[in-house]
Amino acid sequence: MDAVVGMESEAALTLRRLADAANLALLQRPGPGGGPFWDPLAAEHMAAGAPDLDAAIIRLFLGGSSVPRERLAELFGAAAVAALESAAVLQPAEGGLASPLLLASFLNQHVFAAPPPGHPRFSRDLAPYCGPESLFYGRMLAKRGPYGRHLDLCTGTGLMALLPDAEATVAVDLDPSVIPVARLNLALNLRPDIELRLGDLFSPVAGERFDLITANPPFLPQGPGGELPLCGAGGATGGEMPLRILAGVPDHLSPRGEALIYCEGFGDASGPALAASLAAICSPAHDYTGWIGSVAGADRAIFGLVALWCAAGASETQAWAHWANLARTMPASHYYSMVWQVRPGSGALSIRPLGPR
Repeated sequence: MDAVVGMESEAALTLRRLADAANLALLQRPGPGGGPFWDPLAAEHMAAGAPDLDAAIIRLFLGGSSVPRERLAELFGAAAVAALESAAVLQPAEGGLASPLLLASFLNQHVFAAPPPGHPRFSRDLAPYCGPESLFYGRMLAKRGPYGRHLDLCTGTGLMALLPDAEATVAVDLDPSVIPVARLNLALNLRPDIELRLGDLFSPVAGERFDLITANPPFLPQGPGGELPLCGAGGATGGEMPLRILAGVPDHLSPRGEALIYCEGFGDASGPALAASLAAICSPAHDYTGWIGSVAGADRAIFGLVALWCAAGASETQAWAHWANLARTMPASHYYSMVWQVRPGSGALSIRPLGPR
């Protein structure tokens, strides 16, 4: 599948023209607090003092607000508005047209994405996801290399496919709804060389090997009725999807390659629960290092997870009862963020701090 085709390509060209005409530096600023998205009120405050074209772009793509169609036609041109509507970058909304996704800018890469839980524009039905951990992981990958072939699984926005220095990149995602968005994002960043494939993890690259494998997979436990959007659903305990990826890495890694897989999960003082599960499936020809980015008491993560289940449709009683049952099946006193590095080796497994703990 070509990375840049049809409506997404035309929309990306339109967006680049608009950005060139406006103040592109506005789009390169991170949101308040260092997250990938602006708060809508902060975006509106910035728009109020901006030139007309800048203000429209800020309201649409940073704040998620609507702008009257007639006003957009005056500022963008009727053809530009039509191109953005055809690619679903703009959709009808109360008060005119609005963008269903917001623009996240990171290290001079610009991607449309769905805001994470807690953001005023969050919706469980929107994908692809981008959150604070995406930026943490992205800093590890930015300009890393050079590599020959790069595989990015669960690519979503395509951001992680954009960051490493690689001669060729294949980006894979299971969700067909994110492929047009990823294609638009690749075009927006002038990366038609990145190949997008639809499928379940390694299925679209059977028999192929890569010098770098990356993934920011779903890692959250499912709720009592399966509540969670596809981009967050990591299985019953949250570790199933990361384990599937780590189990498949040895069959697709080149002799001198490495994998860097991001995930989060519960554990205890001795380490993440995922480490014990991984020990049972480790390849004897590879070394596995769990680089711990942060570790904290699990209370905040538990309350956040329960709130997310409730937002996705579970009652509070159902959510807490489900958590009580889930906690009996795994250590859950601590919560870890980590990057698992896999390299050819002798089957060693270790846990190390990525920085000060």
